[in-house]
Amino acid sequence: MPDRADVAGIILVAAGSITALLFALFDPSSFSNGSTSALPFVVVTGPMFFYAAYWAFNIRHALRIHLYRRQAFGVGVIVLALWSTVGIYGALQNVLSLQIFSAVSNLTWYFLWLTLFYWIDASVLASRRSDPLLRDTLYWSKLRIPLWTADLIAVGVTFSVLGYAEISGNVALLSQVAFGIFDNAILSFVYGLPVFLGLVCGVVYLSAVAVRSKWDRTLRKHFTWFALFLVLTIGIIGPLSLIGPVSFLLAGFALYRSARSLVPLNRVLLTA
Repeated sequence: MPDRADVAGIILVAAGSITALLFALFDPSSFSNGSTSALPFVVVTGPMFFYAAYWAFNIRHALRIHLYRRQAFGVGVIVLALWSTVGIYGALQNVLSLQIFSAVSNLTWYFLWLTLFYWIDASVLASRRSDPLLRDTLYWSKLRIPLWTADLIAVGVTFSVLGYAEISGNVALLSQVAFGIFDNAILSFVYGLPVFLGLVCGVVYLSAVAVRSKWDRTLRKHFTWFALFLVLTIGIIGPLSLIGPVSFLLAGFALYRSARSLVPLNRVLLTA
């Protein structure tokens, strides 16, 4: 039976869905043509995502088991990163100037993927510590530092190119950086490296640790809700019809439940 916190999350999803429907009925341009207005986006999705972030950070602070604290923190930051990234691309793309959009969109985009990589790192390490055999999944303890280094270098190179384009006023290069489509193959590879590492490490390592999480019921529930979040994000891709906002709201609820599943009890008691 859902507790009060879960009921509140369900109410926020329902209220957001009804509000999105009202916006779509009275202002059809609110969610169309692959974009949305800033006001509908904030009103519809803001309450659910800030609620999920609140619980994730609250749980991170309350957990006495250090094993899961980094995962709770990672989920909280993913909530904020996902909300800001979708908001920038969906609501502000046609409002901001090219210079500002290039800078802000890349900042939120890489913030999202670096945060996801952080959560993957935390999950693999937590899985190893909860494993009775302390198995090092696919040598993650040896590969994590080189992968983090490559990730951060790629982000640094991209922002260096962005800085050069901003200073020199190179509109063509700014457009390429803003949308991640480069004429130069090397820049295309570097730009996409954080996404590639996040996807590959997520598929390979999380598949392995999900199997080993049978030793840990808490991790198993955490991964199950996070997997549901990933599935729901598919509905966000493409034109923001009414399906997009509802999928986005459900994805926020799945992230909330992913964080809540790290708590062995229903009530979260703050430590002194």
